[in-house]
Amino acid sequence: MLEKYLLRSSFLDSEIEKLLGSIPSPLIGTEPICLCVFQPTESGGDLILLDADQKNLVRMKPGWGEHQSFIDRGVGVTWGAITKTDVKAKMIKHYVEKNDDDVKRAIGTIYKNRFHGKIAVLEDGHVPAGTPYELIFVCPGPDYANTSDYRRVPRLGLMYSFAGLQSDIPLIRKMGTAADKILRARLTTLLEYQGNFSPKPERLAAGKKGRSALEIARAVATNSQTTMDERIFVAAKASLLHHFFFPHDPVAVHLFHKLQEHASDVTALFNRHGLEQFKPAQETDMQLDDLINALTGDIAYLIAACDHNTMNSHAVKTRDRIVKKMEQPVRIALALLCGIYIRQSNPNADHVTIQPPQNLTADISELPWPVFRFNQFSTWASSPKAEDAARSFLESLHPEGPLSSRTAERYNNTHIAVEKSENEWSVEKHDTWYISYARARCTFDFLMNQKERAEK
Repeated sequence: MLEKYLLRSSFLDSEIEKLLGSIPSPLIGTEPICLCVFQPTESGGDLILLDADQKNLVRMKPGWGEHQSFIDRGVGVTWGAITKTDVKAKMIKHYVEKNDDDVKRAIGTIYKNRFHGKIAVLEDGHVPAGTPYELIFVCPGPDYANTSDYRRVPRLGLMYSFAGLQSDIPLIRKMGTAADKILRARLTTLLEYQGNFSPKPERLAAGKKGRSALEIARAVATNSQTTMDERIFVAAKASLLHHFFFPHDPVAVHLFHKLQEHASDVTALFNRHGLEQFKPAQETDMQLDDLINALTGDIAYLIAACDHNTMNSHAVKTRDRIVKKMEQPVRIALALLCGIYIRQSNPNADHVTIQPPQNLTADISELPWPVFRFNQFSTWASSPKAEDAARSFLESLHPEGPLSSRTAERYNNTHIAVEKSENEWSVEKHDTWYISYARARCTFDFLMNQKERAEK
């Protein structure tokens, strides 16, 4: 039985479908090589062996050393380095123990078709111990990494061939082609991910045409016009899904732990966004600002990769420009994701809001922070469609979903209260994504608190 994947959808299969339609056929069928994509799961990850003719995806467990290379920052993976060695008995033992019979038979069939009898393939789908092979990890180029450390580039898969079967095209060139295709397929799939609710591209506000996260990222990459609100939206989505590109150094997950009081808060954060919690292979000793800077640099790398032309020119200048554009949006997104729901008593009226972590409050001072009058908010939150609306928004990061246009309009029209002075408030309407997100968070937590009290 396959493990439960991090996203509660068919996203991972969708990514492979995109790849099978975009990767040159020699890399997944006619050349005597094997290309595997690494997909992180709650307990580690799987390798998917790509084959143009396969009807069912072949998901296999990577060898112990390979697995550590994908999830452990301390295990170095140098971009472009080819490992030449031979199949070890302990590798075969791990392969036999970790993969079920159907997987082993499928791999054996692919090997026989791919290598045309030029290497021995045993009954359970592996080659004999001592068979020489070459292996290279599939990683996109390091030009946009936010440090010179090659370990920070995304680790997306691996490619291997058995000795004597290579073609005239060097393995590193094939790897570069595969890395580019995998990175773009994963970016497209994740930035258009909708949760369980809507098949349409996400939009910034219900009933109003907005840009998808992918469209916004491309605009940032090409230095086209974007708003702060749009960049906060992209930063929030990229932070939640960062570990799909950097499972070996999931700085976003480390930040979630540093910015929240309990480990259970991190689990709740993932769950309310329709995700299973990703657990880093090791803890980090990086300080808060260093983690935020690393995350901002990683997000800048991914944004640059959304535009093909950007990735091929002026790498350093482009990276620095995108980092500067995303510095404040990343901090605001973290404040929204990791803040806590609170109810405040004021002289004029009670209010509810998402209180940012204390060490991020300075980063949100320039924005009208979303605070909602409790009497208006509680009326909305108690309506029959409120929980569906909040879940829809949080799982897809947009306010559409299983709502009628009238309900969605009511959802967006819950105004925020802006403090003018210590005892003076005004009520205003702000049609922005970050306020809609805070409204969804408040609604969701309000209803969950009510359910908990009712159960006691």
